[in-house]
Amino acid sequence: MTTSLFNSDSSYVVITRKHLSRIVLPYEVILNSLCYRINDSTVFNASTALSLVSGGNFADDLVLLEIAYTSVKRAYPLSGLVSVWFATQDAKELFIDRGYENYDVEHLNCEVVSAGQIGVSPEALSIDKPESSVSKFDLVKQDGILALAYEQILSEPNSITSMKAELLSVQTLDGLLDYLLDSKELSPLEHEVQRVFAQLCIENSLDSGWDTYSILSSLNEQLSTSVTSYHQYEVWSQKAHALVSGAGALDIPLNDNGSHVLRAIILVLLNPEQEGLLAIKSQLGENIGDGVFNIARSFVLLRSGYSLLDFHQRERLGVNRTFIQDLNAALYNEDFSAFSQTSDSEVIEESVVEEASYQQRDETVIEVIESKFALSSVDFVTETEEGLEGFNAYSINGLVPNAGFVAILLEEQKTSQLYYWLIDRRGGDGKYKGKLGIDLLQIQSNLPSDYRFEVDENGVFLRLSADIHGADKLKQALVQIKDYLSIVKAVNARKSSF
Repeated sequence: MTTSLFNSDSSYVVITRKHLSRIVLPYEVILNSLCYRINDSTVFNASTALSLVSGGNFADDLVLLEIAYTSVKRAYPLSGLVSVWFATQDAKELFIDRGYENYDVEHLNCEVVSAGQIGVSPEALSIDKPESSVSKFDLVKQDGILALAYEQILSEPNSITSMKAELLSVQTLDGLLDYLLDSKELSPLEHEVQRVFAQLCIENSLDSGWDTYSILSSLNEQLSTSVTSYHQYEVWSQKAHALVSGAGALDIPLNDNGSHVLRAIILVLLNPEQEGLLAIKSQLGENIGDGVFNIARSFVLLRSGYSLLDFHQRERLGVNRTFIQDLNAALYNEDFSAFSQTSDSEVIEESVVEEASYQQRDETVIEVIESKFALSSVDFVTETEEGLEGFNAYSINGLVPNAGFVAILLEEQKTSQLYYWLIDRRGGDGKYKGKLGIDLLQIQSNLPSDYRFEVDENGVFLRLSADIHGADKLKQALVQIKDYLSIVKAVNARKSSF
């Protein structure tokens, strides 16, 4: 008789499989409001879990989540998820086979409750469904703040220490939002405008829609008279209203020589989604200041949130993803006390990351000095004559591009610089336009900073990092590029074996 199917050191919650795929995984948090009440509690122990699955009440549409030991809270961090238990093998396979753009389910420990493993007489249980449904509109603020934290950690991995200190200092979501929006250097006018507009971005998330004129009017209504009567704001407001009503042209400069916040709001009013924002940045280039653009991007991130990031983007966090998941639960619990002490494991993780960073730089230097590897000796590419003058060309074995695209690796003969040739325009093909151009800009923003898309009369090329000096690094880079290009339908992922 087996009664040790579940771990007595863990806690357990029950949710629907639908909520697992639609809420828990994209938002990376387990909300208590999603959980069934078993014997009047949403959190229960291994003994109750065993009675639940052996009593015939564990249906295919439910999952049992084994999490780190906890008391009842508003939210539980995904970092504490130990196992996902399914009622049947069919339920497990159906969940895994679907595939999810924003979470790699291969990282989950998925188990099946087997009737043969259970040999106990279940206790009588009361089972109640969640009292109310969860709306995505209720998750926007935490989701947006998490997106800002994600961006800051990507650009400054060591900022986690200062972020923890700020969490303990401010103790509120709005205080953390001010910190992530970098409000300390703003004038009182800019600070108030930024705070009010940030809240409007949250209230008018991607799912809520965007009425430009209404939002601008709401901004004026919610600001204090000390701001709206300020001459700088009055001039800006008049021009902004004329612009959004179609009565005026865009004659407000967008460079950094002025109020970054007010100029960023103009950008967002006209381009409230990331695709549009990236497109106008590409179009206007240096005419949009970096400071203005960064604030505008933060506003847009508040609207879209962390939940829309695909799993490749999330995996860029590395070991810091644990902190993001812990922070996420803390935002819903509005309790940051968990960050009051840095555990030994966190210290080790951070030191390992730093050491790995130094080691990687050292290895790069050594590789540059020692050799330039020969592409002709790499077993996953084959030399081809479909190239350009001055380049060696190689097809990538097993990689199948969709119609209108190519997948050729180019090596510049003089410098050995590598390029991924994506579109051949020598025949006058004008495929590189519209949404595709915006999609490629989005892909570029997710790749390392030294990757760049370039366009000329021959086609569209992705310039690869100059630090690729070995077959393993090249394959890693090409797999990452393939994954991103499959999202925009440039590569046929189903037919590709690379």
